[in-house]
Amino acid sequence: MNCRDRRAPLRKRGASRNWSWLGALLVGACGSVEPSIAPETASGGVPPFATEETTPESASCDQYCQIVMQACVGDNAVYVNADVCLAVCATLAPGDSVEAEGNSVACRAAHARLAYDEPDTQCRAAGPGGDGRCGSDCEAYCALYPQICPAEASAQGSKRDCLQSCQALVDQSRFNVVADHGGDTVECRLVHVSAAALEPAVHCAHAQLEPTEPWCVTAL
Repeated sequence: MNCRDRRAPLRKRGASRNWSWLGALLVGACGSVEPSIAPETASGGVPPFATEETTPESASCDQYCQIVMQACVGDNAVYVNADVCLAVCATLAPGDSVEAEGNSVACRAAHARLAYDEPDTQCRAAGPGGDGRCGSDCEAYCALYPQICPAEASAQGSKRDCLQSCQALVDQSRFNVVADHGGDTVECRLVHVSAAALEPAVHCAHAQLEPTEPWCVTAL
């Protein structure tokens, strides 16, 4: 994971949260990693990220990651920090904000907005997997892994092979970046492929379908 100093910790509405311990769990020797998301506006709304110099694709990722990092916290957290969110988002199709569906940024952003009021039911769809509402978890994994870890993914065969193997894994009714750091599940692979989006040399081996000790083998 990226060990750069992050100086703008996330502030959830009405309360300050320090997420450095989440980063430490994934990155180990990297030390603490804090989110780099700006706080909400004083009125409680989500501040815009787009500027005249911002491309539509980067604007959608900035806005999506700001929303999901604010709305999905604690037991509903789906990314360890904003940098991981942005790295994952960069591999996803932008999608259509009007027809927000499929394995896209637009679909996840739509569910992230709903997660402000319904985090228990919306955060999983807003995360990297999609929860069957923004593509299935296996569809997301089998799309993300070849882009993020092409060398490792080549050993897993075609996308069809990946989907068949992935569908044999345990698919839980939750997704949490801490609880799913271990366990032979789809969710564990999503946690580690998300980390690999930011630091592929470190995390690609952890995210493969074939479990490798101690990753994605036994639950925490």
